[in-house]
Amino acid sequence: MLVVRVLGTVHAEVDGSPIRIASAKQRLLLAVLAISRGPVSRSRLIDALWPEAPPPSAPATVMGYVSRVRAALGADALISGGDAYRLVADRVDATEFEAQLRHDLDVSGLEHALALWDGQAFGDLAGHPQLAGEAAKLEELRMDARLRLAALYVADGDTARCVSMLEAIVADQPLREDAWVLLVRALLQSSRAAEALRAAARCRRQLASVGLDPGHALVEAEAQALQVRAADVPATAVDPVIGSVRYARCRTGHLAYQVVGGGPVDVVMSSYGSVSIDAIWDEDRFRSFVLRVATSCRVVLYDTSGIGLSDPIELANPPTIEQQSEDLRCVIEAAGATKPVVVGIGDAGPTAITYAYGHPRGLVGLVLVNTFARLVEADDYPCGVPRERFEANLSMAIDPDGGRDTSLVLRNHAPSVAGDAEFRRWWERSGRRGASPATAAALWRVRYGADVRAHLSRVSTPTLVVHRRHSRVVPYVHGRYVADHIPGARLADIDGRDQTPFTEHGDEVAELIAGFATEVGARPATR
Repeated sequence: MLVVRVLGTVHAEVDGSPIRIASAKQRLLLAVLAISRGPVSRSRLIDALWPEAPPPSAPATVMGYVSRVRAALGADALISGGDAYRLVADRVDATEFEAQLRHDLDVSGLEHALALWDGQAFGDLAGHPQLAGEAAKLEELRMDARLRLAALYVADGDTARCVSMLEAIVADQPLREDAWVLLVRALLQSSRAAEALRAAARCRRQLASVGLDPGHALVEAEAQALQVRAADVPATAVDPVIGSVRYARCRTGHLAYQVVGGGPVDVVMSSYGSVSIDAIWDEDRFRSFVLRVATSCRVVLYDTSGIGLSDPIELANPPTIEQQSEDLRCVIEAAGATKPVVVGIGDAGPTAITYAYGHPRGLVGLVLVNTFARLVEADDYPCGVPRERFEANLSMAIDPDGGRDTSLVLRNHAPSVAGDAEFRRWWERSGRRGASPATAAALWRVRYGADVRAHLSRVSTPTLVVHRRHSRVVPYVHGRYVADHIPGARLADIDGRDQTPFTEHGDEVAELIAGFATEVGARPATR
C-alpha cells in the first residue's frame, strides 16, 4: 500500500515503512502530483520546480526526478502518458482529511481527522508558489476542524482538553474571535471566571490593535463571566499569615524557607534570581504578588543553595540542576507540603521541570513562568540565545568591576519599573545581599546554561506555562517551546516585557498561579 503524506513534511510510506526522499525538488514534485486531481503536465512541473528561470535541461531533469521517485515508491506509483504524469496512491492524507470533513463528525471522528496532521501542511515547502494556496486552504480547514472539536469538548464538559487546545489556537491566530469566545465559555464552564475575564480582555486588546470592535458573541460571554465573577467568593480563602523563616536540611547544609498563608494546596517557589526571601517583604509589588497567591493557597518560599539565608555553595563545584531538584524535594518535605504545586520562575524553570520529571508522585501541578528548557542556541535549537550574547549578559549582570550602568540589568528584567528610583534601590540592595558576584555567576551559569528538553515529554503533571510576549531576558519562543513539548500543557501568554513576574500587571500572573493551583489542588494527587 502506498500512502503519500503532505500534512507535515512531504514523504511517503510503502506498506507502513517510511520512504526517504531527501531531495527537496523531488519532494516538491511529489507534493504537486499528490494534490492534483488528475495528470500533471511536464510543463507545469517545470514551472513548479523552477518558477523563475528553468534551465535548458529542465525537461530531461524532470524525467530524471520522476524516475527516482518511481524507483523509491514503486514502478506503478507514477504513470506517464504523453508529456504528463499521474500519481497512483492508495491514500493521500490531504485528500482523506478533506473527505472526512465533509461529514458531520463526532468527537472521535474529528480527533481521527486531525491525527492525520504531523506539522504544517507541506512542511518546509509550504511557502512555495505552487503550494502556498493549497497550504493556506488546508490550514484553514484544519483550524475549522479544531474549533469544531473544541466546541464539542465544551458541549461534553471536557474543558481540560478544550482549554489547552484553544489557548494554542489563540496564540497562533490571535484575531480568531470565535476561538476566544469558545475559550471564555470553556473557562467559565470549568469554574475559572477570573481567567475567562482575562481571556475576554486579551481578545479585546488583539482586536483593538487592528481597529476592530468585539462581536456580540464575545460581549455576551464576557458579560456572563462578569456576573459569575461578581458572585464568586472563594469559600477556601484565608487571611494570609506570614510565617517565620525555618530551615530544611539538604544534602550539603540548610535551606531557608518560609510559609505564607494556609490554603488547601501548597504553592512552592524559590525567590527571584538572587533576591532572598527576607527581601521580598521590603518591596510592595513583590509582597502583594505573594500575598495574592497566599489568599487561596499555602505558599512555601525558599532560598536556593547559595542565595540569601541558605548555606553557601562551593564555587568550584556549584550544584547541578539535578541536585537543585533534590534541594527542592527537601524543602517540600520539611514544609509538610502534601499537595504541592511547584512554580519555576525564570532561571528556576529547569529545576522545576527536572523535579516534575523525577518526582511525579504526589505532585499535583507545575507552573512555569517566563522560563525555558534550554536558553542557549544549539544546532538543534536555533531559537536560542547566541553563546556570545549569553556570556556578555552574564558578565554584565554579575561583574563587580565592569564599570557598567547598573540600571541596564534592571531595564532588561523589569523595564516597566526601571525608572522608579525606589524600586531600583531595592533591586540593587537585595541583589547584593542575596549573593556575591562569584556565587551568582556560578549558579546562573548552571541554570541559564541548562538543557532539560529531554524531560519535557516525560512530564505527566498538569502544567501551566505563563509567558510575557515581549520578555527581553527569556523571549516568548522559549515558553512556547516548553508548552508545545509538555503533554497537555496549558499556555497563557500575557502582554508586557518584564521578566519579573511581580511587576507589570503582577496581579494577573499571581491570579493565574492561584487559579491554576486551586483547580489542580481539588484533584486527588498521584500516589
